[in-house]
Amino acid sequence: MPAFEKKSIGFAGLFWFVLTALFFVALFSFVFLYPEYSKAFYVLVAAIGLYVTVVYVLADRNVAVVVPPKLEKFPSLTVLIPSFNAASTLENCLKHVLALKYPRKFSVAVIDDGSTDRTSEVLKRFPKVKVLGGGKNRGKAVQLNRAIRACKTDLIACVDSDTYPNPQVLLDSVPLFYSRPNVGAVTLFITVANPKNFIQQVQNVEYFSGFGFYSKVAADLDGLYVAPGPMTVFSRKALVAINGFDEDNLTEDMEIALRLHSHGFSLAYAPSAVPTEVPDTLKGLYKQRLRWYRGTIHNVLKYKHMFFNAKFNEFGKFFFPALSVFVATILLAFAVIWGLIFFGIFQWLAKLYYSFSVGHFPLFAFWENFTVNSLLVFAAVAVVLWYVFFRKSVSMLRYNASHLVLPALATIFVYPIFISLVYTISLFKELKASGRAW
Repeated sequence: MPAFEKKSIGFAGLFWFVLTALFFVALFSFVFLYPEYSKAFYVLVAAIGLYVTVVYVLADRNVAVVVPPKLEKFPSLTVLIPSFNAASTLENCLKHVLALKYPRKFSVAVIDDGSTDRTSEVLKRFPKVKVLGGGKNRGKAVQLNRAIRACKTDLIACVDSDTYPNPQVLLDSVPLFYSRPNVGAVTLFITVANPKNFIQQVQNVEYFSGFGFYSKVAADLDGLYVAPGPMTVFSRKALVAINGFDEDNLTEDMEIALRLHSHGFSLAYAPSAVPTEVPDTLKGLYKQRLRWYRGTIHNVLKYKHMFFNAKFNEFGKFFFPALSVFVATILLAFAVIWGLIFFGIFQWLAKLYYSFSVGHFPLFAFWENFTVNSLLVFAAVAVVLWYVFFRKSVSMLRYNASHLVLPALATIFVYPIFISLVYTISLFKELKASGRAW
């Protein structure tokens, strides 16, 4: 896959890298030496979570429901499917795309980004599908921009080659372009396609939480900050106005959403299921999230001018600051959580050493630790807040989530440790200006 533009760390970058590293070491050391003060972090995070949850629940109740107009004539549309070495999923993707219901004929084009697998053999089975690209592997954004410049239709739906949209998705999403002024894109309810193992089940829970109720309310308040890569329908006029996708960005789907907002376009949302493949190993999940979180940090800094900027309405006044606070909180959580973990290990080992020296072994005295007790309060709040979002999300698709209890517990109590670790690594990779590749 292509590497992105190389950047030198420079003196300023080195300064911030060292300063950030010292800050993390200092915070970790402080939490390790004075763990009782970590309660302040729990209170802060719980308060932020409670505030955001209340805002979303009240908004969902009070914001007027926008009913998309019934269209007498549907706009022209092209489906673009960027693909690189995706022969294993491309056939299934094309079957689903060609089965999409739409009142008028639409074209489908696969953008072959220099694949070296069996992609060409798969494409021969679909003679009605146009094939673009080919040649050297240039990257998803580059190939999409070339295809967008060649398109003449009103709308462009971008679908990843490992994604299987439901037949109604265009009928659910296209009318939303006429529900309010300047809609530049319509996002969908991204779900996990056929989760088989525990890692995929955890992501299944995560996707319900992130792409369901949260996206619905955010869209109602014009606060969406991602146009999901698996599938988003765009206005070609909007794409041309913002010069398409950023070709030097690890998370082009987030960057294009922020750029749409910065140019005065809004993003709508249709609660229509779009299943997509997700990593099935911890290594694959780590690589994907490293790219996502690095891109998030990069884009938050790139669009920092939107922070508390009333020019961008609710997005600038609430949603972009909320995104920035979320990223900062996750990064702080790394030092706090690991400081507490090491403190707990140190205390347990000290008690174990003392037990051996006196011949008494109260190993379960660990549970008397005040840190664990304080965490219980925080955990209870976290479960309640998470449940509100998750329950409302699964109800949107009438999904039976009874089998997701264990993955849900892992999502709440274990997954944040993983996320904070990957976010922190992502931060230092950005500060170091290390090589960026897809």
